[in-house]
Amino acid sequence: ESHATAPVRGNGPSRAVPAMIRPRGGDFVYSEDELAMMEADVFSACEAETDGIVFGCLREEDGAYALDVPACERIMSAVAAAGTPIMDNVARLRELTEHAAGRLIILPGAGITYENVDEVVRAVGAPEAHGTKIVNIR
Repeated sequence: ESHATAPVRGNGPSRAVPAMIRPRGGDFVYSEDELAMMEADVFSACEAETDGIVFGCLREEDGAYALDVPACERIMSAVAAAGTPIMDNVARLRELTEHAAGRLIILPGAGITYENVDEVVRAVGAPEAHGTKIVNIR
């Protein structure tokens, strides 16, 4: 979706119009500069209140392409406001989980601890969670 499309997406049939986050044509193996451009585009898409984002990041591995998980995580991290408490993001994470419908896993993280992991997983509907303080070592 271009910046010009966002304001007019309500005209015509009622359907979601996600923004394609892609700095160029060709393959989906991106340089550091291209990933930075993608992060800026995600921010712009969120500011324009688009219905969602669509992107893909690959890496070359043994003459084939494989999902570039760190690059995907980087782009996804640009979607949510950094530093907000995890419980403030539960409703949005649940929306994403329901929309993914098992096609991919929305993995809640950042702010999850052994004290709140069960509550977050239950509230989000996620099958698992990630956190650096998720295990009580005391």
